[in-house]
Amino acid sequence: MKTYKYWKRVTEEITAPGGERVKITGLGRSNSSEIEAASDARVRLRKVEAKIAGEEPELEDYSADIKEEVVKELDPKNIVTRNRYGALVLNSESVTMIDVDQHHKGFLEFFGFKKRENKAAIIEDLEKVALDPEYANLGFRLYETSKGVRVIITGAYLDPKDIGWNLMRACYSDPLFRTLCMKQNCYRARLTPKPHRLKLKAIKYKWPLEGEELEAARLWIKEYDERSENYAICRHIKNLGRKALTGLIVQFHDEETRAFSGLPLA
Repeated sequence: MKTYKYWKRVTEEITAPGGERVKITGLGRSNSSEIEAASDARVRLRKVEAKIAGEEPELEDYSADIKEEVVKELDPKNIVTRNRYGALVLNSESVTMIDVDQHHKGFLEFFGFKKRENKAAIIEDLEKVALDPEYANLGFRLYETSKGVRVIITGAYLDPKDIGWNLMRACYSDPLFRTLCMKQNCYRARLTPKPHRLKLKAIKYKWPLEGEELEAARLWIKEYDERSENYAICRHIKNLGRKALTGLIVQFHDEETRAFSGLPLA
């Protein structure tokens, strides 16, 4: 998981094809300071210039940056960020968290026969996964969400590039969700409502924000937080499989999402 406290945009001239000098902007990141983030941006600009000149690029780390504001660091493996539409997200390298929004349709259901209610079908399918010998030593905590079901695994952390990927497929999670987990080398769980479910005007929270954009965003967040108080993100349903200690991160998730509050879901 690659999150950063400081992001900085730097604009400089580079040599384009044909020798023309053009201005481009690079985005740098750092966990130390804005100065270091600016230095990183310049290094990235030099790499772009070198690539244009035909030089072989250095091998990059496979994991993708999470280009979001770091709001809270619970520990080095669990970071809360604010995503592109303004909601808070828990990014975890210690807890496996999977959202499933659509159940798997079998042959008959695909053609309109033996239709199943979506959430009930997801739970039914997850109950079967929990009985799989490969996952017999794990605990499955199920939560109802606005669209589907969230699963938190207890007892072990599953690498999203390996056994975690297989589990996400077995649960029929969204392919994009699986890909993001693999590329960012962590799992992500939304902690606060989607703005449109609060009937709140959308915002593009593309970090880093500066000046007037940042001031406007802070005002938006204040209203967003006030409206969010009346909603939960998920509702705990039941536990499957092996019982295991939940730990502080799962407890944090349950508190932040108001999983036991009885509030309407958003």
